Amino acid sequence: MDPYEVDDEPRMVSRNPMLIPCFLAVDYICMAGVVVLWFVLLFTENLPGPTNRGFWCHDRNLMMPYLEDDIFTEEVLYVTCFAAPPIMILYGECMLALCSCKKTSPEMKVGRRKVVKSCSLKLYPVIRRMFRFTGVFACGAFATWIITDAAQRVTGIQTPYFLTVCRPNYTALDCNTFITDYECVKRDDDLLEQARLSFPSLHASLGSYAAVFTMAYMTSQVSIPCTRLPIPLASLGLLSGGLLWGITRASKYRHHWSDVAVGFLLGMVVTLYLVFAVLACFEERPQDDPNNLPKKSSSPKRSSPLSLIRLPRLRACNGSLAAQNGPATFHNPSFVGDSLRRDY
Repeated sequence: MDPYEVDDEPRMVSRNPMLIPCFLAVDYICMAGVVVLWFVLLFTENLPGPTNRGFWCHDRNLMMPYLEDDIFTEEVLYVTCFAAPPIMILYGECMLALCSCKKTSPEMKVGRRKVVKSCSLKLYPVIRRMFRFTGVFACGAFATWIITDAAQRVTGIQTPYFLTVCRPNYTALDCNTFITDYECVKRDDDLLEQARLSFPSLHASLGSYAAVFTMAYMTSQVSIPCTRLPIPLASLGLLSGGLLWGITRASKYRHHWSDVAVGFLLGMVVTLYLVFAVLACFEERPQDDPNNLPKKSSSPKRSSPLSLIRLPRLRACNGSLAAQNGPATFHNPSFVGDSLRRDY
């Protein structure tokens, strides 16, 4: 008996011999290309540096003090945005799999779980969903970072502390005109390069992306019986944390307020695109026996704004959807052209 098998319960088995080859030949290569592009942008010196923009003498917006940020460092950014959401997703999927392994009523014994066989491998729903959610999240996180870094290099907008760390020789400059030809007295190349990378804020874009993606996952996938407040409170906590993270970057004079606002918008746009255009393609619902389908109720169903978020869903043990975003229809699940059969 396999670890997800339940006694006397049938299983819907789908054969897709091209799933593993397509994953290795297409998805894996695309993901590797995104990671290589990210590595080239951040850790190589072959690309041109940020644009050398000019400034006005004694511009108050560029003369803010340079404050050390000991709390929200780069290391904290990496760990929080790249480790915390996948851990929450994996934990949620494991809990969903463990809860759905219990024995249920007789009407739920037909087509309760779909297993995809490809290249002599059995891919259970929990495995497919883990790879799907974490893979899409990682790809979106690297894409957000790449877009933000490219925009910073192209625009070259200075940070609020640019003149503080540059210290140009004002006596040799004509302060009645816009300064484009200048030389910084303080020669700290790394600090000066960071002082030219302000728009948009990387902390704001990655923070908002991680917070909104995790919030969308928890709201649509996690359901706690007999309670309503834990999921909204956790989602609001994630969203507030992402907002406060970006706001501290502006309060510490690391970025302008406009840089933080555009960073928030960029992270949210990437998240919404992945949710509506990518994850919405995986409407994974169980196939029940048509003879045992419940009759449609004529009473109107209440809808909420969150019903627009249609992430891949599974049916819980009690016969209700594990997601909170509306009823599911019964149709062929995700892979087109699969031949279905039942294994008893």
